[in-house]
Amino acid sequence: MVILFSNVIIPSINIITLLITGLLCIAGLPLLFVLLRRRYQLKLVPFLVGAAGWMILVLFAESQVRNWIIDPDSPFYNRMVANPALYMLVIGFGSAVIIEGGKFLIFYFMKRWYASHSAAIAFSFGFCSVDSLFLVGIRYVIYSWLTYRQNSNLLAGAAGLDYPELFNRLAGQTPAEIVMAGIERYLYCAIIIGLTFLVWYSAVKPFRMYLLYAAGLLHALFYAPYAMTEVHVLKVATPYYIVVTVLAILSLFIAYLVYRAAMRNKENEPDPFTLL
Repeated sequence: MVILFSNVIIPSINIITLLITGLLCIAGLPLLFVLLRRRYQLKLVPFLVGAAGWMILVLFAESQVRNWIIDPDSPFYNRMVANPALYMLVIGFGSAVIIEGGKFLIFYFMKRWYASHSAAIAFSFGFCSVDSLFLVGIRYVIYSWLTYRQNSNLLAGAAGLDYPELFNRLAGQTPAEIVMAGIERYLYCAIIIGLTFLVWYSAVKPFRMYLLYAAGLLHALFYAPYAMTEVHVLKVATPYYIVVTVLAILSLFIAYLVYRAAMRNKENEPDPFTLL
């Protein structure tokens, strides 16, 4: 067995950027939850339920379905790569059923104890905190430690670490590209908040099940850009981030409409979209 040791020096600015981005993705949303907890009467239990919900619905369920479909060993791999539109439909609506349907069940059983809009906010914070923690935060902090050790070894005249592909990729990135990975997670967290509010309203208010279906449809639409990058249809970063930013703003506006409907008239329980 041949072990390839890397001799690449990673720019110090990249190491610092990796560490700062990772720490912000780990601590940013939990810290914001703590700061807003009294103002919006946020409870810890919905926050923890949201965190656990992400691990069950995304880390275990949705990721297994995604890997089963797009894994090179999957019988569906060639068909999905050859037909990106089919992949976006399958993964978009499949993911929507798992995640938005799972959130509906959580809110439905939780509404006996936590039915207010503050529960939806706390749940969103917990869900998004674990999302950014696992997908960027921990990974980038580990990368910063590995790249620091790599540079220290090489500057001391010792052999580099045995991660040549990783170090070549990190050395070739600009600080802006590293930061954009963290910004991307926060943009998707904004998307998650809008969808979560729709699902919450459909679960706790009578005769609002159609909002769950709307959340599923919007989930498939909002996550289409990410699916396009997975099958290499959308290869240029700038259009991708512009589209995701627009979708994040739209999703936050949906969350605002739902929040306003919940606060304006608690007796008649208006439809959020009749208040435009």
